[in-house]
Amino acid sequence: MIKNISILDIQQQLDETPESICLDVRTEEEHKDCHIAASLNIPLDQLPSRIDELKGYSKIYVHCGGGGRAKRACEYLLDRSNAEILHLDGGIRAWSEAGMPTSYSEAKL
Repeated sequence: MIKNISILDIQQQLDETPESICLDVRTEEEHKDCHIAASLNIPLDQLPSRIDELKGYSKIYVHCGGGGRAKRACEYLLDRSNAEILHLDGGIRAWSEAGMPTSYSEAKL
């Protein structure tokens, strides 16, 4: 079962759990445009070939633009990872709308 986490809870949990990672499954272009600082970008279609990059994390917070790709990534990871898998409700859109800190590419500055 996929566990959801709210925007309000994720920042605190990331700070409190050093062996956690925020996984962005959007395309590289989407990630460059705007992303959660320190998030790891592995596009959904690359996840099977790059899953080893997630070894060693006890919690993986997964997000995309609005939720669809992240849910598919969570389903994939649930069967292939020992980490706790959490889905960020609303994705980067909800994160940005809540005024949470984001990073932008140099081209946008």
